[in-house]
Amino acid sequence: MKNSLDKDYILEVNNLKKYFSMNTSFFNRNKKYLKAIDDVSFKIERGKIMALVGESGCGKSTTGKVILNLIKGTGGEVIFDKKVLFNIEKKEKVSKKEITSIRKNMQIIFQDPYGSLDPRKNINYIVSEGLIKHKLVNNKMQCEKVVKEYLNYCGINDDVLDRYPHEFSGGQRQRIGIARALVLKPKFIVCDEPTAALDVSVQSQILNLMLHLKDKFKLTYLFISHNLNVVKNFSDYIGVMYLGIIVEKGKTKDIFENPLHPYTKALISSIPKSHPLEKRERILLKGEIPTGSSIPEGCRFHTRCPYAKDICKNEAPIFKEVNREHFVCCHFV
Repeated sequence: MKNSLDKDYILEVNNLKKYFSMNTSFFNRNKKYLKAIDDVSFKIERGKIMALVGESGCGKSTTGKVILNLIKGTGGEVIFDKKVLFNIEKKEKVSKKEITSIRKNMQIIFQDPYGSLDPRKNINYIVSEGLIKHKLVNNKMQCEKVVKEYLNYCGINDDVLDRYPHEFSGGQRQRIGIARALVLKPKFIVCDEPTAALDVSVQSQILNLMLHLKDKFKLTYLFISHNLNVVKNFSDYIGVMYLGIIVEKGKTKDIFENPLHPYTKALISSIPKSHPLEKRERILLKGEIPTGSSIPEGCRFHTRCPYAKDICKNEAPIFKEVNREHFVCCHFV
């Protein structure tokens, strides 16, 4: 079995932060910030799927966008394929020439298949735009050939090049979005809740397609979802996020069979039972979810945690490894 030093990590995220300024007045000198992500760290092994899960607003989508530099981070470091993309504290970043090369290897599949495709452009333009920008094709004929090839990989007939997004269903649009990301032959894809807007029957089709494409093209995914049931049979590793931080991280099997953080336990208890006789007690969390602009002192979860003690209110727990590749942020684990 490989230890962590022997593993080939394609992505390393170290102490990533993103704070949004909340100042509403030019004359207000007391700056306030919404801490969307606050000291997030994880690694993804090449060819694996890491899922980030949590309730809406926990910072998982922001994490993905900061990694891709679609949003500028406030602090931290991202290393992709052994190269530092940026280290904000050291003021390091790759050159513009290098970022162009790296950009095609890091792609994103968006959540909304309706809003992520330009309604004014036809499918040929949408899928080929990246090919042309990165100069991966020599002429129009070659471009159309490549577009058709990747649409076919994603289950879309190649006679649709002149059609527009409104002519397709949600599932078909998402397949087109996947083809758009895949056509650049990336190594790593951020999947930002790619099934959230789809019917349950279509969700499974898209997930199966993504698994097939991962194996075929040797891809690595960061899969973002609020639905633990979706990632259970899809991901290799899970990071559970709450209020801008990762509170538990480990192999998917370990997270489901031995959840350690009270928040993780509550999330898993909310998954619908697969069988009427299955015994699982629902854990109901009380209280309002704090916002990133009013983070509680101590443990961020203590205002909703049924096991909270005085230490939780006053002292932030350390994120520690309790079993092999199983980390948790809790005083009592």
